[in-house]
Amino acid sequence: TLSGTIVDFVTLESEGAALTRTREVPIIAGAGKLSASAPGGRRLFQSELLTSRPAGRQRRQLQSCAGCAEEVAGDVDGDCAFTSFDLAAYDAVNLDGGSTCAHSSDPNLDGRSSARDVYYLLTALAGKSRFVTSRAVTHHPFNGGALDIGGALIAQVTLTTDANELDDGSRTNVIFEIELPAGNYTPIFESGSLNGTSVTGHWLARAAYKGAGVFEVAVKAAEGWPAPGTTIGIAMAVLTADELGGSLADKQRKAVFLGAGISPFSDYGSTFEPMLIAIVAAAPPSPPPSPPPSP
Repeated sequence: TLSGTIVDFVTLESEGAALTRTREVPIIAGAGKLSASAPGGRRLFQSELLTSRPAGRQRRQLQSCAGCAEEVAGDVDGDCAFTSFDLAAYDAVNLDGGSTCAHSSDPNLDGRSSARDVYYLLTALAGKSRFVTSRAVTHHPFNGGALDIGGALIAQVTLTTDANELDDGSRTNVIFEIELPAGNYTPIFESGSLNGTSVTGHWLARAAYKGAGVFEVAVKAAEGWPAPGTTIGIAMAVLTADELGGSLADKQRKAVFLGAGISPFSDYGSTFEPMLIAIVAAAPPSPPPSPPPSP
């Protein structure tokens, strides 16, 4: 069966003005019989061409669209869908000026609009990158050692796919680089796991998938955290796999945000640059003693 889907197709005039836009239309090459013959007229095979449209993943577009206010991941032009047209729209904004949806103007999170963002959108469109829709330190550690309940550093990130769906965790790994020297501090994980050390000796933590697109690391230091007020930077990398589980040979499936001392990024000159900051807090006061029992 020769078939497929036109995701987004724009016909342009010579001066570049858009004439027509075709979206989410099935491609059916034809119906009938396909035959192949060898020299002399001997038939090799004959096959029916079917006109049925194969089932497949489609990019989710909202039924009603409020433009950029919908904050659809990757949507640059405000049409509530992420397609190849958003790459053209991003280029047009940067070349000719104009506006774009603010939430999609910096997908690689480096704080500026550049060709690197176009590249990131391209890899995301191919399903190789994920969109970071939120990231935060949800609990700052306090200085009290590993046995204190609640003393963990907890960092979370929420990822969305190119199809405007929350990542299901099946083909995505998130690695956090935590700015503590592994030689001086021993991690105890409540969520996530140790994934070695960075080239600078920091902890590397593989985040645990918590559902609804959320990846989390919760960790304590066995020796206790540094003094209150100490800042701990956290860098992040996202690695994806294809349907067969392969990713090692595909550099486009490995994305580091800002910078990290994680191989293979460090092999290309990437250095640690945190995207999140945790601040060690003072230990909370001990609860007051229980009152004596009534006589």
